[in-house]
Amino acid sequence: ADAMGVWVDHATVKIRPNSPSKPEQASAQLKAARNEFESFQLVVTADHGALSGVDVSVSDLNDSQGHSIPSGSIMLYKEAFINVNTPSTIQGATGEWPDALIPKKDEYVGELRNAFPFSVGAGRNQPVWIELYISSTTPAGVYSGSATVTASGQNPVVVPIQLTVWNFTLPSTATLKSAYTIDFHRIPEGHGLGGLNVASSAHLNLIKTYAKANLLHRITNDVLPAAHALNDGWDTFDPLYGPLLDGTERLPGGKLPGAKMTSYRMSVWDNWTDTRFIQAFVAHARARGWFSRLFEYVWDEPKTRADFNAIRTRAQALHRVDPALRALVTTSLQKAEEFGAADVINLFAPTIRFVDNKPNPHDPLGPVPGGVATVGNQRNKYGREVWWYQACGSHDCGGPGGGRDDRDGYHTNWPSYMIDLPAMFSRIMQWQSFKYNIQGELYYDMVYAFGAADPWKTQYYFGGNGDGTLYYPGKPSKIGGKTHIPIESIRLKLLR
Repeated sequence: ADAMGVWVDHATVKIRPNSPSKPEQASAQLKAARNEFESFQLVVTADHGALSGVDVSVSDLNDSQGHSIPSGSIMLYKEAFINVNTPSTIQGATGEWPDALIPKKDEYVGELRNAFPFSVGAGRNQPVWIELYISSTTPAGVYSGSATVTASGQNPVVVPIQLTVWNFTLPSTATLKSAYTIDFHRIPEGHGLGGLNVASSAHLNLIKTYAKANLLHRITNDVLPAAHALNDGWDTFDPLYGPLLDGTERLPGGKLPGAKMTSYRMSVWDNWTDTRFIQAFVAHARARGWFSRLFEYVWDEPKTRADFNAIRTRAQALHRVDPALRALVTTSLQKAEEFGAADVINLFAPTIRFVDNKPNPHDPLGPVPGGVATVGNQRNKYGREVWWYQACGSHDCGGPGGGRDDRDGYHTNWPSYMIDLPAMFSRIMQWQSFKYNIQGELYYDMVYAFGAADPWKTQYYFGGNGDGTLYYPGKPSKIGGKTHIPIESIRLKLLR
């Protein structure tokens, strides 16, 4: 029987159901450091009729010296397709795109899920994401093993895997700071558990699992349920969430030992005038060794003089308590200088477009003072530390025609986390951070779609597919098993 085609591809492409097969690619050649994740894609193609009962297994990887990378540290995911009805930009496309990664056996609680075995419709591809973790104690060398694909009525197909482990080790915590917000209010709702209940241990622990998932992907969820909103305050917060900040939380499989959050948002909310509240917060953060990572998100994308006046009031309230408290504002230096607030902002977080804009600037959120003066590298105008972020302005925020009516090409080729754009768009952001000497990255939400429609069916918001959503709710009713878990996206893997 030869109805089943099996081939491999690297992790920086998106394999669609009808992508051309590459039968000549019959083995996986990988290279990685210690304490690194490296992935490839194994693709099953139903060449001559539908397939059923398709399953994939992976062996240990061994070197010639008797060292081994156990199969238990290798994750297998079935790539789930989401149907895109409206392209994000002229570089996007409608139809099915791979994004959600449903594990064969999840690494959070170790439950078998329903992704395997699977069926493949006639003439279609079904990609499987295979992720290897190389522990920090793995000796350098060349390791070999295989993946085996079986299906009902088909001869098994064995795919050789060769991994070169380099003789250096990556740190568990990225030197690039991050604040990739997970709006924890949306998590229980997205999982069908009702609105957030801060008295529910199930809700609080599920939120923690998402925070651990971020650490597993070398990024920080900067927002956690505030201590003052929890029963027993810090007495509840510290043992539950403190290890995420301390680097003592054990991540799944013991991966990335010592990984810790690189930022922590204060979430002062309506307590700007409550000096005692801020003082107590700061005192606790200093006592726990968290103060250097503390910041407050003072204002989001200010537009008017009134906005900047409010920024000054809020930032000064922080600085009266402690001059070292950092006030973050998502704005450009040019705009802050225009409205006279640059002196009170400690962390500028402009969009990527205003660090090096295009000659034909667009900004649906209000023009940047100077217009074309933002073309070219703006980094030296900022201080020692600056963060940045990408937002819907890169694909036009769904304005008239959106980025799909892009006559001057402005909304093309920006780093982007949209589902229907090439994989490299999700991977390039961190290389750009290195190029422009950026110290931190911010992203407004990773679960936005959880509070809207079904994220498994659509993530089209703000003119882009996947804008604000990098996870899927892993409900047992959807993925099998008994326990709710986060389901990562391919975009999140690429971001890591």
